[in-house]
Amino acid sequence: MDEVIQGARYTQQELLASVMMRLAVDAESIAVGNTSPIPAAAALAVFAKRKGQVTLFILGSFKYNKLFTGGIREQYDFSAKGRVDVQFFGGGQIDGRGNIVKSQPWQTAGAIDAVLPPAANSPTPFARLGNIIPLTLGFLLIIGGIVMGRRRR
Repeated sequence: MDEVIQGARYTQQELLASVMMRLAVDAESIAVGNTSPIPAAAALAVFAKRKGQVTLFILGSFKYNKLFTGGIREQYDFSAKGRVDVQFFGGGQIDGRGNIVKSQPWQTAGAIDAVLPPAANSPTPFARLGNIIPLTLGFLLIIGGIVMGRRRR
C-alpha cells in the first residue's frame, strides 16, 4: 500500500493527505475519528499551515482533543449538530442508529460526499444545561455545610 505512484516522488497516502489538507485548509474546526492516520496528518498539516489558528479534535490524542471524552459517538453527535466544519470519520457513513448509509470499499481510494444525518438521540442533560447542574449541586453542598456548621455551635 505504500508504493510510490509511477513517476512521482510521493506515496498514495501522501497524495491523499495532501488533497484532504487542501479541502480543509479554510475550515475553522476539523475533527478526526479513531485510527485515521491519513486524515490526522491532513488536519495537522492544516494546523501547521494556519499556525494553530484552527481547532482540532483528534480522537485518541491528548494534545489535540480537549473536548471529546465519550469517544466517536460524542464526536459524531457534535458533528451532526453542525459544530464542526470538516469531519473525517473513515471509510463510511453511519447514521445515529448504527446503519451504514454509504461506504468506501476496503483499500480503494475515493471520497464519500454526503450530508451528515441528524443525531439519533436527544441531547444529554449536560449538553442541554451545561454546568448549571454541577454548579447548583456544589452551591447546595456549600449551603448545607454552612448550615450544619452553625447547628453544631
